[in-house]
Amino acid sequence: MVVTWYSRDFAPAVPGRDSRTPHGPVLVFPAAGWAACVSAATAGRLERNPEHRIKRPPPSTATPATR
Repeated sequence: MVVTWYSRDFAPAVPGRDSRTPHGPVLVFPAAGWAACVSAATAGRLERNPEHRIKRPPPSTATPATR
């Protein structure tokens, strides 16, 4: 369910919250941006690209004494 929030001071917005933390902080997205994101996801235009992953160095094999 998407609830659009209207205010005299702001453009229409969609608030979002982590369902595991219902009393936690809220992210507010512009309604048009949220609609475009949902539309792109529904149409399959969003996908994970493994090339965009953060490249982390391999774990160090040195012992504390050799560092």
